[in-house]
Amino acid sequence: MGRKGSAGAVAFSNENAFPIDTTFYVQLKNDEALLKYIYYALEKLPLKTLNIQAGVPGLNRNDAYELFVPLPPIAVQQEIVDELEGYQKIIAGCRQVVENYKPTIDIDPSWEMVEIGSLVDFSQLGLVKSLKEQSETRQQENPYPYFKMNNITYKGDVDFQKIVFVNATKDELAKFELCSGDFLFNTRNSPELVGKCCVVQKLKPHLLFNNNILRLRFNDNVCSEFVALILNTDFFKRELLRFVSATTSVAAIYQKKLFSIEIPLPSLEIQSEIVGQIRLEKDLVVSSKKLIEIYTQRIQDRISKVWGERF
Repeated sequence: MGRKGSAGAVAFSNENAFPIDTTFYVQLKNDEALLKYIYYALEKLPLKTLNIQAGVPGLNRNDAYELFVPLPPIAVQQEIVDELEGYQKIIAGCRQVVENYKPTIDIDPSWEMVEIGSLVDFSQLGLVKSLKEQSETRQQENPYPYFKMNNITYKGDVDFQKIVFVNATKDELAKFELCSGDFLFNTRNSPELVGKCCVVQKLKPHLLFNNNILRLRFNDNVCSEFVALILNTDFFKRELLRFVSATTSVAAIYQKKLFSIEIPLPSLEIQSEIVGQIRLEKDLVVSSKKLIEIYTQRIQDRISKVWGERF
């Protein structure tokens, strides 16, 4: 249990260990309780609210001793622990899927190598809006979502969790509003993150994009999602780094260099088959994330049921 810093945080170790002096450890005084049950009980207690320090958070054990936990019979404790451990196993399995999934493409050596530039029908950098012109929430003066480089994950997914909002003229809306299927490439970022790319599908209304992002639309011989999958492979992430122009903290991949990169390009039919398979796999990852949410909530609900209305 955290005593300093992460005061009130609770963890359980299945292996022997030496606790550091910024933690408390729990030993049972008798056989009326199961240690694993006490762990789940402590997670429910408001330990993090007992901070006694103005600077670094700290927990006084005497304050914790004043709190109560419900203590059903050992048999009931074991039932509760078994149920919660079952939920934890589901969560752990889903986390393995979420954390370790990576799309893979079996590239056939016979596929033609084609410069990206030869596939592009349209390219455009996004709309310039200073930080002062952005807000973290939708406001009357800033009604339009503004897609920035942090909204592209390193794995090539779209992340709307930290979307910001801006104002725009009618001409800016007409010019910079994103469309489903647009390929987005992050041209400027830190050296390790420049070159992130994705394809936007499910759009927010009037979604605009930032000037550190290059929008590409391809000809009829290529699927934009296939290009994104190729450029998000480990090999092509390393390949992109060869084209980086960098200062001490900011790196850039300019359009001319991006367009000169050659990628393997099978027939449109094969591209579609690969994209379809990866979509199915990503749907399973999304389902795993949802299961994590569901079973995390079930754990909370089960513990709350033990407490009843006391807390």
